[in-house]
Amino acid sequence: MINRRFNRIEINGRHQYISEFGGHHGTSEYKGLVKCKLLHTEKASIIVPDQILLGNKDLLHWYQPLTFLPSIINGETCYFFSDISGQQTIKIEFSKADFIHEFDDYSHLYKCTITGSQDLETYATGEACLEGDHEIFLKLYHHTSSSTIEKIRISKTFWGSEWNIQGTEKKLENVRYVYFTPLDKIVNDDDLQAIGMSADKKGIGLIRDNAQIQEVIFLKVYRESSDNRQNAISQYISAIHLAPQHVHWHKPSGNPWYFQIVCPFIHRVGILPGKTYRFEDERFAGDVADLKQFKYLVIGDANSNEGLKAPYDEENTNDIFKIECTGGVDFITFWMSNGNKDLFSDKDVELQRFVRS
Repeated sequence: MINRRFNRIEINGRHQYISEFGGHHGTSEYKGLVKCKLLHTEKASIIVPDQILLGNKDLLHWYQPLTFLPSIINGETCYFFSDISGQQTIKIEFSKADFIHEFDDYSHLYKCTITGSQDLETYATGEACLEGDHEIFLKLYHHTSSSTIEKIRISKTFWGSEWNIQGTEKKLENVRYVYFTPLDKIVNDDDLQAIGMSADKKGIGLIRDNAQIQEVIFLKVYRESSDNRQNAISQYISAIHLAPQHVHWHKPSGNPWYFQIVCPFIHRVGILPGKTYRFEDERFAGDVADLKQFKYLVIGDANSNEGLKAPYDEENTNDIFKIECTGGVDFITFWMSNGNKDLFSDKDVELQRFVRS
């Protein structure tokens, strides 16, 4: 049985997450929304989709991009292709006139035309809603033990973790993260690996582009048992509070290059050390000054072992892209006005810092 929400095959008690993307292109058109960011490195600029949304203001379906191709800007329009769950490929297209809003995380919200399958709604990752000034809230879950979940419910408070996604050896110095996921249940080790944990001491296996199968490298991650993640609490998390998701840049020989979201079912909110994430009625109710977000993301070169590890080990990489703040200018206009410029070197961004545990 295929779980269309979470991109997996469920059989004999296993959850086999699908590792091959795309292949199914529909021709049905929908009016939707896309939240995305413009990023730069020294020699390249890309538009990275955060979330894709369908529906009405009160009840939206949101889609987690799994991979995406480089965007194409043609005159006053921009389009790109993205793979979502169930090996579905969709096309996202928007124009300068579709620009709605620039958020504090430097992302933009656009009206867009989505081209995909006739039953596209059945592949949605989860529910979402729009509130206030176009702010997007995603329904996500925090999984923990029975004893901890009661403390969270009583205190209405999440404490941040000192661990980054890899969760081993080093701890974060200048940020703490509260971890969420669209997965509503953690059933087995397959689900644990989808949220960056593993019961297997080998960890998570990674294969670089153009490598042979025997060249699998294993990345040690936080060891855990699914038995300790049997209790969930749901929250509607503001999309602008979420940390950017890291990316692998794939360069397969003889095939088009593409970008893949690393750990797409991990969503995390950064908070300052010593602060907490307080909530009321499934919404953040703390001081936004207690939140912390970095204006860059790691885009690791999947053609090397170091690049494969980079999104998990943010300390030891130069594979970073910096997020552009356009000051309210739509991406297309900004792109056309700043072609062939170095938009990376002069941007001063704070990086995550680590200490040995």
